[in-house]
Amino acid sequence: MARNAQWWGRRLGLGPALDRLIFRYRATSRERFAAIRDREAQVALGLGSRELAAARRNPLFEVVRNPRGGELVLERSVRGVTPPVSEASLSEAWLTRVAR
Repeated sequence: MARNAQWWGRRLGLGPALDRLIFRYRATSRERFAAIRDREAQVALGLGSRELAAARRNPLFEVVRNPRGGELVLERSVRGVTPPVSEASLSEAWLTRVAR
């Protein structure tokens, strides 16, 4: 995906901070970890326990919990990718007891 360089908001400093995103499929956990380790990727998900342990030992990576399950491994220079903390919305709030 690439941002539209002709969009009017760009002159005003609006729009995405990134010029483009490239999504590459890696079939195995080992291949995904190798891609981030070798700096071919900046974000990896769906890693196995062995690769996650190696990522936690590496000071160049940050491992963050994904609220939808699993964990993401980020190169520490990456900003703005960290998944938001899942908070209950009003639609998830239920009245369970009424006190008088």
